[in-house]
Amino acid sequence: MIPVNVFRLDNAIAFYRRSDTAGYTVALMPLLGYKFSANFMGLVRWGLVGNSPADANLSGAVSVANPLLGGIYGVKLPASFRLAFFLGVTVPIGTGGYGDAKTGAGDPNVAAATQAGLLARSAMDNVLFAVNDVSVVPGFDLAYVGHRLTFQAEVTLLQLMRVKNEATQPDAFRTNSTFGLHVGCYATGWLSLAAELRYQRWLSTPVAVENDTTGVLRHNLSLALGPRFHVKTGRGWFRPSIAYAVGLLGVMSRDSYHLILLDFPYAL
Repeated sequence: MIPVNVFRLDNAIAFYRRSDTAGYTVALMPLLGYKFSANFMGLVRWGLVGNSPADANLSGAVSVANPLLGGIYGVKLPASFRLAFFLGVTVPIGTGGYGDAKTGAGDPNVAAATQAGLLARSAMDNVLFAVNDVSVVPGFDLAYVGHRLTFQAEVTLLQLMRVKNEATQPDAFRTNSTFGLHVGCYATGWLSLAAELRYQRWLSTPVAVENDTTGVLRHNLSLALGPRFHVKTGRGWFRPSIAYAVGLLGVMSRDSYHLILLDFPYAL
């Protein structure tokens, strides 16, 4: 990734089933990035989730994700390669945690919406929904862009540190990871086609993962396919995309996740 000034609205509509009951989730993820120099940009990301749960004991609710503050340092390498390093931190002000450390009292509908938002985002933005934790997020991205092709691989480490709600969250520290592999090609100057494989895995063993005999809580894998459009404007580029994604492993597979992904980035 090369640093740019950008506004991006990255959205997911997720459909899933649990115990033969259907549910759906809408996650809106705005991002604002500002290029401070040719090689460095700062960014802030946030999220809003609406959930209609696949559980007769719960009601629909809206949840707010943690904001993420970060920076990207990117450079162009020889032979059409690009390398970028990322470092971010979350601010634990999202909703859906249980607010009373003594009684664990809270709204289970909002908590369910927070968890649903995590899976609607293929578990790749999971620290935004870890509302009881401050999280430090380092990562890197290596891409090849040339000959009408794009190959991109990214690795991110997520260190979560609990700062509230000890009564309902037993893990003080958790370590997560995400991996992405993107392949794209230009069909014409204004249209490209892409496939993206997304994998999330816990590197530590939280209590919930340790107690899970099925193994589905350890990781999630999904595959997304779709076109992106490239529209030149007077001052920049508008590159909207639509994609279909399906869960292949983990809870996303168990609950038959199907997603429609709508991305609207405008870069200067």
